[in-house]
Amino acid sequence: MTKKISFVVFITTFLLMLSSSFHVAYGATPSGRDQIRVHTGEPGKPGDSLFSLTARWRIDGDVTYESTGITFVSGVERPKPSNGPEVAKKLAIALSDGMIKQYPSWRGVDAVNVSGQPEMTVSNKEGFTLFKVTFRDYTNGKMTYDLHGKSFSAAKVAVSVDIVYSAAVEYLAAFADIDEKTSGASGGGIDISIDGDQTISIATQGKTTAQIEQAIASKLSSGQISSSVLYDHTRDGDARNSKPYDGSSVHFLNLPAKSITIQVNDPSLGALMKFKFPDEDAPVSLVKPIMFILLGGAGIALLWFFFGFKPKEED
Repeated sequence: MTKKISFVVFITTFLLMLSSSFHVAYGATPSGRDQIRVHTGEPGKPGDSLFSLTARWRIDGDVTYESTGITFVSGVERPKPSNGPEVAKKLAIALSDGMIKQYPSWRGVDAVNVSGQPEMTVSNKEGFTLFKVTFRDYTNGKMTYDLHGKSFSAAKVAVSVDIVYSAAVEYLAAFADIDEKTSGASGGGIDISIDGDQTISIATQGKTTAQIEQAIASKLSSGQISSSVLYDHTRDGDARNSKPYDGSSVHFLNLPAKSITIQVNDPSLGALMKFKFPDEDAPVSLVKPIMFILLGGAGIALLWFFFGFKPKEED
């Protein structure tokens, strides 16, 4: 009897060890499935200005990681002003440099600049899902964002436009002081177009960022004002170039277009463009089903042994 109990215990332990080591996931996310591209324009500000981006991704069926890239670009009054291709190259390098602190196996996105072209793309690597990307543009350059031919609605990618005061960015707080509640934009305007169609222009002189966003939403029927953020600006605490949510932004939750172009022509303002990819089709891990099957088999064996086993009667 003791030997048989020991045997059952051995089988149960073996099955548990086997289930813990059998970690197989099928249908790994293919590389490049999730991607966002920005076509970069020349900076409109005369001096140096900030441009940064944050990407967040998830290892299939596992934890998430985040990386932020920060760069400065030179305006027209600098000895060597940055052009569109240089801005794109700097963005790609900045995001790649931001991932250096992570283990190579955790780096789930690629930031690629087409050599000599004013564009850069953030895309997922195989086995990773890209689901949040934020571009923080304080350059006053013309920027176009697209999904390499897909429409935002078809790809289920939500878009947020958040107009902010440049001086309110934490990274620049030591250089300027601004009261967001009482101050208005210094003057100029914001131009936005969807799919390259007719451009809408918003005058910014003396307006608060909330008033500017309200004007954008009223002129673009697919946009709506929201008092809640599309997603937090950071999860890993890298807030050098971020600011607390100001309580208003324009959301495009179902944008039937393949591109959105925005140019801020007001030196006191910047644009935060947020893109939220769906995270609903994560590959299903085989770990739990296999573990339940093995544990169930062990449980049935134990029940059979204790309740169905009858020792053979001696003659």
